[in-house]
Amino acid sequence: MNSFHIPLLLAIASLPLASLHSSTLTWDASGTSPSAPTGGAGTWNTTGTNWSNGTSDTAWNNSAVNSAYFLGNLTAYAAITLAEPISVDAITFGAGGSNGYTIIGSGSNSLTVSSGVITVNRSSTIQASITGSNGLIKTGSSAVTLTLGSVNTYTGATLVQNGNLRLDTPGALPTGTTVVMGKAETSNNTTIDLRTSQTISGLATAGTGTALITNNRSSAGTATLTINPDSGSTAADSTFSGSIQDGSSGGLIALTKAGSHALTLTGTSTYTGATTVSGGTLVIGVSGAGSLASSVTVKNGATLSGSGSTSGNVTIETGGNLAPGNSAGQFTIGGALSLAADAVYQFELNGATRAADKVAANGISINAAADFSFTLLGGVSGLSIGNQFVILDNTGSGSISGTFSNLAAGSSFNAGNGLLFSVSSDGLGGYGNDLVLTITAVPESSTAVSLALGLSALWLVVRRRRNS
Repeated sequence: MNSFHIPLLLAIASLPLASLHSSTLTWDASGTSPSAPTGGAGTWNTTGTNWSNGTSDTAWNNSAVNSAYFLGNLTAYAAITLAEPISVDAITFGAGGSNGYTIIGSGSNSLTVSSGVITVNRSSTIQASITGSNGLIKTGSSAVTLTLGSVNTYTGATLVQNGNLRLDTPGALPTGTTVVMGKAETSNNTTIDLRTSQTISGLATAGTGTALITNNRSSAGTATLTINPDSGSTAADSTFSGSIQDGSSGGLIALTKAGSHALTLTGTSTYTGATTVSGGTLVIGVSGAGSLASSVTVKNGATLSGSGSTSGNVTIETGGNLAPGNSAGQFTIGGALSLAADAVYQFELNGATRAADKVAANGISINAAADFSFTLLGGVSGLSIGNQFVILDNTGSGSISGTFSNLAAGSSFNAGNGLLFSVSSDGLGGYGNDLVLTITAVPESSTAVSLALGLSALWLVVRRRRNS
């Protein structure tokens, strides 16, 4: 499995800026002041002499792939209209004044940014389709915003290295792009204002600054962020340590994890739209760091994991998986937990340290056809008769509703090769308020080595019997 490891992220987030061989031409709206270019509106084509090289104004040459610099204290936002497809190495919106530029291109009049670098020192907008093979690198001042207002088709990563990126249309982020917020070895703070629904292949952070995803639409509405690693050229795991929050004006955010591989969230997110895991794995929390405020629904074949928490309800639908801890650990649910038929609770126990998975929820409902999976890690050297493990901690006042198909209340659970547990019972066919496993027999050391193999075989047998 490919993963976004830290060294790779650092390399991506530190990519060089504009090409070293390109020259920079400065926009001169007047077309007559090469030594002192003036800012303002105009048409960007390959015939008008609106580009200063310092000594004369010249026409833009797509073949030269120069960098474009826009400066000037504008009295109002200035529109730069593309009259034909334009190729540029990099774009810089220079500092000075509160008004910026809007680059407008319609139809085939796209903007190819060969280096991918857009430096923003005054808030500006690009309403032209951005193409190119080196992604998009948004850099510049921390206090300004780059707005993308068209469907973009560039390939490669989207690096938001500083400041704000606003997305005014669905598809402003290409579906195959991985978004990295922040810059390695810096404390740059970054914000993405979704405004509209977007699908990307991965989401990650770099550096030590804060990373915020929000939806600052002026009217109520939900922007759904879908993470689908299979939409990119290289499917991979990714980790996001930032925060996802609803906007202050009523704009909501929903999150969908689709495709294969894993998305790990280690920050504190307070968005209230739905969280849906339709494919792969969503890991909420590592070593207890990471939380959501939304409800979570896990679809067939998908997995919810982690050692964090969510304050909403969690529903594991038919064929979905609940794997708390991301290795042995606890997942906390502020709302209720529901496991449907053929949903699987994947429980792990470290027999050397006695660390065990646990799910705490305010009300628990188990379909009679839901399954329990047991995996032993680290042998049995730390286990003793009488050790108890709370598998499901019901923080509500009532009893757990229902039992797993292969873990009857009050029964003796044989984990394989002599490791036996008694299953808690309320005497009425249920588990009681909590589901607790108590060790009643531990294998001798001579059989401990073969125990792990027996456990995997046990689970396969259980599943095959249920599917036959």
